[in-house]
This record gives sequence, structure tokens and C-alpha cells, in this order.
Amino acid sequence: MTRTILPSRGWLAAYLLVLALVGALYVPTYRYSFPYIDHTDEPQMNLGARWWIEHDSAKGMLFHAYPPATIALNFVALKFLPHDHPNDVLLPLRLLTIFFGLGVVSLVMLLAREVVGDWGGLAAGVLWGFLPDNVARAAPVIANTYLTFFTLLALWLALVARRRPGDGWRTAAHYALMVAITFKTQAIFVFPALLSIGLLDWQAKEKRPALLRWLYAMFWRWLLFMIWLLVFYPTLQANDIPHWAAPIGQLGLPTPQLLLDNFAAATDDWASPLNWLLTLGPLLGLLVAPLRWRIATLPVLALMASVLAWWIGVSFFGQQDARQFITMNAMLAVLRGASLGLAIHLVIGLLDNFSPRLQRWAVPISGALMLVFLLKLMQPFVVESQRISYDMSRRDHRADLAEYAAASLESGGYVGNWNYHKVFNPDWGGYRGQTIFRLVEQAEYESRDVDEWRAQGASFALIPYVSRRDYATSRDAAQTVLLKQFPPREDRRGPTTSVVWLWPMQPLADQISLGGVTLLGYRLEDADELRLRLFWRSEQPTAVPHTLFLHLLDAEGNIVAQHDGPPTLPGRPTTTWDDPDEIIMSHVLALSLPQSRARLVAGFYDPQSGARLRAVDGTDSWEVLRWTP
Repeated sequence: MTRTILPSRGWLAAYLLVLALVGALYVPTYRYSFPYIDHTDEPQMNLGARWWIEHDSAKGMLFHAYPPATIALNFVALKFLPHDHPNDVLLPLRLLTIFFGLGVVSLVMLLAREVVGDWGGLAAGVLWGFLPDNVARAAPVIANTYLTFFTLLALWLALVARRRPGDGWRTAAHYALMVAITFKTQAIFVFPALLSIGLLDWQAKEKRPALLRWLYAMFWRWLLFMIWLLVFYPTLQANDIPHWAAPIGQLGLPTPQLLLDNFAAATDDWASPLNWLLTLGPLLGLLVAPLRWRIATLPVLALMASVLAWWIGVSFFGQQDARQFITMNAMLAVLRGASLGLAIHLVIGLLDNFSPRLQRWAVPISGALMLVFLLKLMQPFVVESQRISYDMSRRDHRADLAEYAAASLESGGYVGNWNYHKVFNPDWGGYRGQTIFRLVEQAEYESRDVDEWRAQGASFALIPYVSRRDYATSRDAAQTVLLKQFPPREDRRGPTTSVVWLWPMQPLADQISLGGVTLLGYRLEDADELRLRLFWRSEQPTAVPHTLFLHLLDAEGNIVAQHDGPPTLPGRPTTTWDDPDEIIMSHVLALSLPQSRARLVAGFYDPQSGARLRAVDGTDSWEVLRWTP
């Protein structure tokens, strides 16, 4: 059956509607977890591009046999897009990835339209675009989306070339496959199907000379491309990028059980008899005479061959997870959409034969039936996709944690029960702070005594969220300080956290409030040099950044030593003290040792006016401790 390249206006309107609905799910995900970065490959490719820029060479940055295209995207973005931090370029790159993801939906629709016509194209777009896994992986700047786009583009161009004069479309198909291979070498599995489509002209003797010339030209193009890919840019080299090592799969003949396991992993979302019926529908339709003329045989066979080649080819590298079969699944979605399109034609034919009066209503009735079937079939997928899209649009608690730590805490080791090393890695994720947090061990904090964690160099513990009241009854409440909590919030995603400082503080007996700020206590870090920390709680932020003063007063009230300066790290001026439940910890403060008995008082003042924070009764300082040499 012959398809026109340009579809009707009605089909284009429906096509744009499907893209708009799918885009409404995909686009909100582009900020997911940012600046914290969750996906493994995304920061690795960004690191590879930075290595490329810093060393002016692509050597030494190769990972897991990945070709250069994904790293090149990061390279171009880092070179030409303005940014304050290397990971800032990931946001526009994520939008670009989403654009290509919508392009994949378009090509799935166009390929299904090649198989069985307009109805099949629309059904395929719905079946593929609204899958929850596609929403979850819509934004990460990784190879799979681009691999799928250019592989499907190559197949579509090759099929279109069958009804277009000249070699341009056919050559473009091979160039598209080359681009796909530069994103991931798996695309090479489609090459036999692509070449076979082009060789169909061999049946016509008058076309053979031109075909031979084209084959000769393509042979040299492919040879030069592969030499560049495997020699000048050594794609098959691995484990040469700093910061990580690449696991290398072992090549071997797949067993029948391995093939079955990989197919099960690839089709997990559609593991049902309906999956098999929809997937094999076009192939079965070719066996039924009344339906055969509705199906384009060549696209069906090309897609089937590509699916088999992908499935078996990937299986040569052992057991794989579903992400290695994303492109194959897109091809299966084309076949499933074609099955539904074929069913529409079957219903139209039945209605036409049932009654002449129904002929004018056959198409709208059939379309309505398909719409009802699609809504019923896809309803749980759409609901889950909406949930994922909303969840990924929320800010991640770990991004808040990273910003808090960068502004409020000094460098130190920590223990955590979650994969927090990504949060505090300035190369890996979006951590922007100057302080350094070293992961002592990924473990449950309560699995060891606090003394053991201190002995290993841990200053902080990151534990699941706990309220201050509940923490007060915990095992180590008297030996530690609960600094900050990140409780569950509707506008946040990811694990909730509480930050614990693994040392005790000495509480003040008289906790008065000066302008809404209460001094809770102190910790004497070094009595021999009079070095200490202070701990505050603030009911509300101050209007301007205030300066902390520490005065050592002798028996007559004379100042014998003093310290004036910011109360905390530069990122936490008093204008940011906006969480009444947070305990704000100062950096280490030092004073000169007095020669006689003295008392230490502390307070805050406006550096511009000199006005001090005062309590209701006019008190403008706290007595922290009394000093006896």
C-alpha cells in the first residue's frame, strides 16, 4: 500500500495535539533534582566534556565504549553557552533532549503511518508517548533519546526513499544512522535492514548501474566513518576517564534463556497476551487476504528485522536492563500502533459490508471505538505518567540540603544512610559551595555509637527526617545537636533529611531573646586558646546583616579582649535566619586569653548605625560563660 509523504490537515492537527499533550508531561521534568543531579551518565558526560576542554583533546575521556556525540553536546554547551557553573548548561541541554524526545514520538507516528496509514500513526504516538518510563527519562542529557531519534529517522528516510527519485533520501538515511552510532554503537544493528531496503532496487535491471555507483560511494563513506570512530576516536577504548571506571561487558553467544530474559526486561511494561497480539498484529495481517492490501509489507519486515537484530545483537553482551532496548521498544510501539490502525480498517470494512447506511458513519464510529480502546488501555499509564511528571517537576530535598550545607556548615566528614556523595560532589552534581564534605561511610547513623563516628572523622550525620521533639528522646540527643530539618513538603521530592552535629553544646541557663534571636548555648572547642562556637535560634530574619561582638569583661566591666565579625559563614548573614526551628551554628570564634578572671558576653549590632539587638527589658547582650585562668 502506498502512503503519501505529506499527511492530511486533519491528521496533522491530531498529530500536533498528541505532541502537545505529551510535551505537557515531558517539559516540566527538565528541572528535576537540579542542582542536585541524580542520573549517573549525565554528570559523567559533562565531566568528559570538561576534560576535553581542559586538555584540548578527546583522548582519555572515553567511557563504557560510548561514542563522542553526547559528550560533544556538553562540549559545545560549555564552550558557547554562558554559565556560572559547568552544570548550568544541563538545563538548556535537557530542554534539547526533550525536544528530541518529542521527535521520537513524531517518528514513531510517521513510521506507523508508513505501515498502515493515518490511524495507526496516531495510535502509535499515544502508545509510545504516554509510557511512564518515557516521561521519567525525558530530560536527562544521555544518549538513549538521541540514539532512538536518529535510528528511527534512518528507517523512515529509507522507507520514504522507496517512492522518491534519486539517491538523496537513501543517502540521508545512512547519514542519520551514522549520527545514531555516534551516540551509541547499538545503532549498527539496524544497518542490515537499512541496506536491504536500499538494495530492493536491484530487482530492476535498469537501476542497477546507478545502484552500484551509490553502493560504491556509501562503502567508502562508511569505511571512513568507522575508521574515524574506532581508530582516530577510539570508541572501543574504556576506563580512561578520571573519576570513574567503566564496566566492560563480555562478548559471547547468547543462550535461549538469556534471549528470553532480555526480551522480558525490554517489554516489562507490556508483558501480557495483549502485548503479543498488538506487536504481531501487522505480521498476522499480512497473512489475511482482506487485510493484506491495507499493510505496507516493506515497513513491517524492516521493523521486524530491526527488532530481532537489536534484541539478539545486544544479547551478545550478556544480560541487559530495559534501557538498552529503548530504541527496540520504540519500534515495537510502531507495530502496536499499526495493529490498532489495522483494527480500525477492519471495523470500517465490517460496517461498510453490514449496511450501506452505515458507510458514511463507518470512519467516525471506528475512530470513536479506537479512542475508547486507547483511553481504556492507556489510562493507568497516563495516570502514572502524570504522577511522575509532577514529581519530577518538584524541587529535590537534596538540592535544599546542598545549599544549606554550603552556606551554613564548615568542612567536615559525615555519615549518611542515603547516596549523598552525589549531593556534595562539586564535579558530579550541582554543589556550589567552597566547603568540602567527605563521606565517611554510607550507613545508618544509629548502627554505631557516636564516639565511633567521631573517631572516624565524622562531624555530621544525615538521618531521615525527625522532629525536634522526637529527637530529644533519641539515644544521642544529649551528645549531639540537631541543626536543621527538611520535613516532607508538597512542593519537594526525594528523601527527607535531618542534619545532626556530632558534638554536644553547653546550653545557657538564661536564654533571653534579643530582637528575636536567642542564644541557646556554646561549645568550648579549646580552653587553652579560648576558641568556641555559639548556637542560636531566630524567630525571624533581621532587616540588615548584623555583626556579632564578643567581649571579655574584667571584674570592673572593662573590655580585656574582644572579637567583632560575621556570626557565621558568609553565606548565612542574619538576614537569612528565617527558620525558627533551625539551630544556627557559628564558625569557631577565637579570643585572646585574659590574665585574670573575666566573663564573656555576646550580642549583635547593626554595623551601619551601631544599634544593638535588645530584649524587651532593654538587655543588649548575653553572658556566655565566666572565665577563670
